[in-house]
Amino acid sequence: MTTFLAFPDIHDRAEPLKKMRHIIADVDAVLLAGDMTNGKPDNLQRVLNIIEAMNENIFAVCGNMDSEAMNMRLARDGISVHRRHVMLDGLAILGCGGALPYYGKYVFSEDELAGFLNDSLQGVSDNTPKILICHQPPYDTKVDRVEDGTPVGSKAVREFIERVQPLICFSGHIHGATGIDSIGNTQLINPGPLWQTSQYAYAEVENGEVVTLEIRQGEKLEI
Repeated sequence: MTTFLAFPDIHDRAEPLKKMRHIIADVDAVLLAGDMTNGKPDNLQRVLNIIEAMNENIFAVCGNMDSEAMNMRLARDGISVHRRHVMLDGLAILGCGGALPYYGKYVFSEDELAGFLNDSLQGVSDNTPKILICHQPPYDTKVDRVEDGTPVGSKAVREFIERVQPLICFSGHIHGATGIDSIGNTQLINPGPLWQTSQYAYAEVENGEVVTLEIRQGEKLEI
């Protein structure tokens, strides 16, 4: 069995993770689904240092508030899965960073996001079980709606999920769109920012199947 924790939208507020040291240390990998910072490159290393003290197996993509320089730093350290994949216990972990044009500078068009997603799939066979980390959620789901109910996700991400059917898509970006949904056989999850919701995503995968996918409640955090 392979276990994951996922944290989207840390936004420089990594201190709450210290209260989860035993939980973080016990999983096989920690997934960061973008917006680790609010645009300051030096803060990225501080976030990573906190997590690495508990678990060195980190895979991440940048969000719209991060930057290409941060992605390059993550790539240098073998952490970034943007436009690529890594293998873990027979699972292909695919990544797509950035978001549609919005706040921040790390933003892309639908065509660019489609290209990034296809790049991440290169060299992965159709029958390999896949996990997707994508800051931008897919269009028209529980995890892409803003307060008035308008869907603001990516149609390119949705098309990719419909076609490839990864086991899970971990996303973030829309802080209030917490929940679990599905597209075909793919389960979607966004727990929201830990510092805001006191929640995190937890998953267990065994023999190419999702055994557990939950939004779990951490202890109430004083921010």
